[in-house]
Parts: sequence; structure tokens; C-alpha cells
Amino acid sequence: MAGRLGTAKAFVALTEWIAASGVPGGAELRAPQWRDFNFRQSPEGVARFAEIFREFCRTRGKEELYREGQARQIAVAPVNSIADLVHDVQLKANSYFQPQFDAGLGKNVVFPGPPYRMSRTPARRRGAAPRPGEHNELLRGEPPSVQGGTEAGAGPG
Repeated sequence: MAGRLGTAKAFVALTEWIAASGVPGGAELRAPQWRDFNFRQSPEGVARFAEIFREFCRTRGKEELYREGQARQIAVAPVNSIADLVHDVQLKANSYFQPQFDAGLGKNVVFPGPPYRMSRTPARRRGAAPRPGEHNELLRGEPPSVQGGTEAGAGPG
């Protein structure tokens, strides 16, 4: 982001961080050509930056890259797995994941909560996630059948 869509300030902050880290090739990013947006976008510039950046990232975890990048005002964010999110300190502190009883499974399962909290209009979970096909009739604008599914013999419309 810093090199392609970000500001020149963000790119300078990123390249200074990389250069100061001592990663092989990092000091090269201080050369004047790297301040030229067109050079950074050239196939040569993109390929070389990718090599250096890959080496820089190799010895750092995504949490370190995220926290330090944010501290340096570089637009950077991790690509998290489900496990990363479930164990995220901030999400835990905000009780983002909530247990919900799922009658179909007969047990509690964990669901994500609302991404925000508003005091006057708090979000409320209405129940478990629907089963496959559970709301097909509603979505098609049909009155619900007695069985709660499609009627016998009726195929897709």
C-alpha cells in the first residue's frame, strides 16, 4: 500500500524502517530512484522491492509488522486466519465472540458479535444462523409451507 496507493510519507517511513533493520538490500531503498513513483511502479522496481520486502518480513510475525507499521503511520494490516481472530487480544477484550445455543447442533457455538456498539440502539442477535434452505420460501416471496421446506414434488422454480 505504501508504495502503490499510499502517500510518499508512508513509503519513506516504510523504506526507512526496512533500511534501518539491516535486511539485505534494505539500504538500497534509500537511493533517490525509490522516491520516484514511476520507478516504484516499473516491473524492475516492483520485483526488487518485493525481494527486499519478503526478506524483511521473513523474520517478523504479522502482529509485529502490524503494530510497528501502525506506530510508523504506514497503512498495514494482517491477513488473519479464523484462529488469529479468535485469539486476538482486542477482540477478546471487547467480548466480540459470543456463545449462542444452536438447537440444530444441540450445543453452544461461537458467533461473531456486532463490529460496533451503540448505547441507544444496541445490536441484538436474533438466534442461530439459518440452516441451508431454511429461508428459501421467504426469499422467493412464497408463503411458508406447513413443513417449513418446499412442498413434496415441487422442484426449483
